[in-house]
Amino acid sequence: MNSASHLIIRLHTLLLLVGITFSGLEAQERPRENLPWQHPTVTADSSRHTPPDSTHAGATDSTHRVQADSLVRYLVPRLPGSLNTRIDSLDVIDNIDLEWQSARTLNQVAASTPGVFGSDPSSVGQYFPLIMRGSGLRSTVVLVDGRPITDPASGIYNLSLFPMDMADRMEIVTGPRSFLYGSGGAGGAINLVTRTRSSRIPFTKIRYEEAGYNHTYSAGSFNQNLTRRANLSLAYQYLGTDGRFFNTPDEQWNIGGDLRFHLLPRLSLIVSEHYAQTQTGLWGGINYPATGFQYSFIGQEAIPYSTVAYEKLTRHDVDLRMIGMFLPDSTDLTTLSVYYSSNLREFRDEESKTLNGGTDIRQDQRSSWLGARLQQAATLDSQHLSLAVDAEVRRVEESPTLGALKNSSFSAWGMDDMDLTPSLRVAAYARWELFRGENITGAGADVRLRGPGGLTLLGGISVSRRAPTYAELFWTDSTVARDGPITTERHRLIEAGIEWVDTVHGHVRFTIGHRTIDNPILTAPFNGSGMFPGVRIYNGGRISTLTAELSLQVRLFHFVQIDGSGTYMLRHDVSGAVMNDYPQFWGDGGIYLAGTFLGDKLDLKAGVHSRITTRYSGYFFSPPALFMVPNTITPLGMGSTMDLVAVAHIGSAYVHILWENLTSTTYFTSPFTPALDRTLRFGISWEFSN
Repeated sequence: MNSASHLIIRLHTLLLLVGITFSGLEAQERPRENLPWQHPTVTADSSRHTPPDSTHAGATDSTHRVQADSLVRYLVPRLPGSLNTRIDSLDVIDNIDLEWQSARTLNQVAASTPGVFGSDPSSVGQYFPLIMRGSGLRSTVVLVDGRPITDPASGIYNLSLFPMDMADRMEIVTGPRSFLYGSGGAGGAINLVTRTRSSRIPFTKIRYEEAGYNHTYSAGSFNQNLTRRANLSLAYQYLGTDGRFFNTPDEQWNIGGDLRFHLLPRLSLIVSEHYAQTQTGLWGGINYPATGFQYSFIGQEAIPYSTVAYEKLTRHDVDLRMIGMFLPDSTDLTTLSVYYSSNLREFRDEESKTLNGGTDIRQDQRSSWLGARLQQAATLDSQHLSLAVDAEVRRVEESPTLGALKNSSFSAWGMDDMDLTPSLRVAAYARWELFRGENITGAGADVRLRGPGGLTLLGGISVSRRAPTYAELFWTDSTVARDGPITTERHRLIEAGIEWVDTVHGHVRFTIGHRTIDNPILTAPFNGSGMFPGVRIYNGGRISTLTAELSLQVRLFHFVQIDGSGTYMLRHDVSGAVMNDYPQFWGDGGIYLAGTFLGDKLDLKAGVHSRITTRYSGYFFSPPALFMVPNTITPLGMGSTMDLVAVAHIGSAYVHILWENLTSTTYFTSPFTPALDRTLRFGISWEFSN
């Protein structure tokens, strides 16, 4: 950790030196531009969206980053990686929201969203399964700037891999539209939009955080216009922790950068790469039968499933994007993306031979995916059209459990989002994909009716399909078994709700959703070899899930803020019996003193944050094959924690102080992962210009 700390300090110093160096490149004739945090905010809530007046687009377009002069104006595209510029603002978490949430990883951010349940491993770097409205782990698609980043070999992506400071916003779609945006999106879609800055003067941001168990987080970024046509961004992140229990350390490096070049005033080219490398001890949680409840919360006494298993990940994501603003409304982007990703997973479990007389497990799994994506948005009077076509080649190049696999995927989707009246909006959409000789289709529609007083009624329905992943189809070793061939899931989702939005007092949204999954791909425990639970994969009978979700952020008495989310979920299997694999209720929220003080020089949010989860059985997460296995040992009791939180925005710096699990409550966040005990966390992020 000492050598890593020295390297972090050097990287911070390097970023500042780079900023000073590039400040000398500023040309006097370059037009003045707004700073990144001064960009006008585009209203994301489509129910309040006013169709642009194309006759004045050239004069009023918010993407003009220059003052009028005799020079050519190069326009910076607004959110070129967004799924849809008309996405509801309540489904978006931007970079300012991320600062105020003070989450450790993006997994925690997603898990605070209504309808999303996270099996929190209570240790940074461990896999953090997310379940959306009762759908399975592999029914959620994860994208960056609209392109898939899910590993085809496993069918999942760990959001802990993506640096929070590289995300300009996080779009979380749990409603009927989610299937549109990629394979495996029948349950939900998460899109991470990277930042597209234009900084005339050098812009640098650094972040540092410390917490118990030698938890260290450090990140830095730099942005500068090199010329009037070109912009450079660089970023790094380091994350390390020793963990609370045996075999839970994690060390992670992320390095990224992009170069944007304007070929024409309305046509830009972005080349980027994101490199990630991790090494994580995969303990598998507490071996509860061998440990017992009393010793499960004592780090030196608790017995993990494995004391030596670990994985190394080495990943590259390379993108080339051409973004055009050829239509009168410059938010109607033409985007052509060509991307390539490679992932090497090195899994080791050398305990099997020692304890069970078996053989050491040494799995090197190489996978890659190469694709091209073309998307066009267009505004025609009251209609807002979105069309996209994708072609992708998915490969497992080397794997002792999957062999060599290679398949092509072709897909197309379209949406017509219509403002029938100033108050009524209706959208219809469909998606088609051809993969492994199977046509995977989906269609849906939704409606929004805006009423008086900021009230909006909403509803929608969709039917879609989710094809099995390579791991579900082909994974073969002593820890996995199947009852027979695995076939495609069929999803149907119906939702209805009401939301209230007030620019002064906040917002409240209440939604009821009903999902049915026919032919669901399920798992059951299997007595395989090795230290971790084995898994049996099979297609089950229909599962129905009813959810009632509430989210709110309300300001009272000018300085009191209440925010949070809660989800009630009831699931039934094909026989009609109630399932208890997930909690019937979970919630996340707090009450804070929030406002500006000291002559508007201090922006403060300080108060109490709590989480609660009711009794449920849950799922083990088996590290070798990355499958969730039902817990049949004993149910998890109700659990709750309380944190003291203080976030202060002073000038261009955010200071975070958190006293987590103040009462040191002992409960399991997943089978069998003890909640973190009381710990103090401190962090600061600071932006510098010039």
